[in-house]
Amino acid sequence: MTLAPAILIGAGLLTFRDNGFLNRQDVRDFRQEHFAGFNTNFDDLTRFFPALAVYGLNLGGIPGRHSVGRATLSFAVGSAIYLPVVFVLKQTTNVLRQDGSTDEAFPSGHTAAAFS
Repeated sequence: MTLAPAILIGAGLLTFRDNGFLNRQDVRDFRQEHFAGFNTNFDDLTRFFPALAVYGLNLGGIPGRHSVGRATLSFAVGSAIYLPVVFVLKQTTNVLRQDGSTDEAFPSGHTAAAFS
């Protein structure tokens, strides 16, 4: 259960400095060279899919393992934990986004929401 996350976190840490095997600048340059015009907001919606699935399935008569109230509480507590942590880290790490638009790329709020 911890092997895959450990490998992915380790790979991320290896790329955190710009002098590793695969550094952020190489990734940024690749993105700009091959996908410079790509822009979508679909990922802004996908972070809500787990909650929509819980509520939608319950409304459709397919109950989950936990009650809707418990699921709502879990979503609320998870958000109360990850949102301030992500906000503070974004303000202190100042990692440039791949498209160069802002310096609030790390940590990923979308990834934090998915784990939450």
